[in-house]
Amino acid sequence: FEVDLIDAHWLYPDGFAAVRLGRRLGKPVAVTGRGSDVNDYCSWWATRPFVRRTLRSADHLFAVSRRMKETMAAAGATAERISVVPNGVDTALFHFGEREAARRTLGLPLDQRVLVSVGPMLPAKGFQHLIKGLRLLGQNEAGCLYILGPGPYRDALEKMAGELGLSGRVGFLGRVAQKEMPLWYQAADFFCFGSLREGCPNVVLEALACGTPVVSTNVGGIPDLIVEGRSGILFEPGSAEAFANALTMALARPWD
Repeated sequence: FEVDLIDAHWLYPDGFAAVRLGRRLGKPVAVTGRGSDVNDYCSWWATRPFVRRTLRSADHLFAVSRRMKETMAAAGATAERISVVPNGVDTALFHFGEREAARRTLGLPLDQRVLVSVGPMLPAKGFQHLIKGLRLLGQNEAGCLYILGPGPYRDALEKMAGELGLSGRVGFLGRVAQKEMPLWYQAADFFCFGSLREGCPNVVLEALACGTPVVSTNVGGIPDLIVEGRSGILFEPGSAEAFANALTMALARPWD
């Protein structure tokens, strides 16, 4: 059937295929770089030639953060052909709610600080640094950390929490239905995110939409989303000490 434009997401393999298809059909192609396709595939020897061909051949390119635009330009794209368009968030679902009411619904303590983190259980998401950072802070300072999301790294993280004496302060919830996610953001004093590399993470957008300040690594598109000291605190990735220091700063100031 007749089309006007081919719109592909991920530089490889989807974008590479879309560019070849566009050439064959004589149609313009737009390709969006979203995450690991920019952070990893632009430099990995096995994928780099295909990514560069996509970057050179697409009629227009989109990046979900300023840093990704810079990486795509360095890998061969013309900067003038790259537009920065961050991800969006469904504000009909993710919106402000009363913290105490959300905690009562979830059965969470009302007299402790509650930290929430969300994402797939993978080493690159940095949960290990959040757990170790929690150990550096007293219970009265940091309270409890609840980690939401499935993945193969969960057993190792649970073992780590146990060895650090944090089994009672770190909860692993596994996969949580999307309709329940706003309650977790609303219940939290802070949304904590320790990822080592990112595009434009939806979980940060969701937390902000729920009025929850964010303590997060300074990677990918996150600096585009956070106003330092107003909507969150940023720290450098890969360090429990950096997370603990950022959380200490966050705990010491009032938040609107």
